[in-house]
Amino acid sequence: MRAQGAFLLCLMVLLAGCKLELPAVDTGSIEHHEMVAGSDRVITGTLSESQVKALADWLRAHVTGWDYRIEDTALGLLVHLRRGAVPVVVVNILEGEIKVKDLFRALTPDERATLLAIVEPTKSQ
Repeated sequence: MRAQGAFLLCLMVLLAGCKLELPAVDTGSIEHHEMVAGSDRVITGTLSESQVKALADWLRAHVTGWDYRIEDTALGLLVHLRRGAVPVVVVNILEGEIKVKDLFRALTPDERATLLAIVEPTKSQ
């Protein structure tokens, strides 16, 4: 019983105040799913170096306020960030929150608008 209490205490300390840690990234692409006439239509695009930097800077400026949750989410606007050709992380920009790995953070409408402006596609594939 004591071991369970100690485990729960450690778990609560670990999960309280989760911070996002973003490894170095230098390339990225977007993937947006939308329903058109009952079919899933996928729009893709490549992010410029300045867009990848702007998104990484935004994420690094917002390292606090993240909650750890393991759950499936609907596909929002997916941003695939890589270091060279190696996948690093997928960012899922949803209606009212953002998901990176199993970390979620609420987004204000202004924050979401900023993120969408950052990742606006520059080149369709």
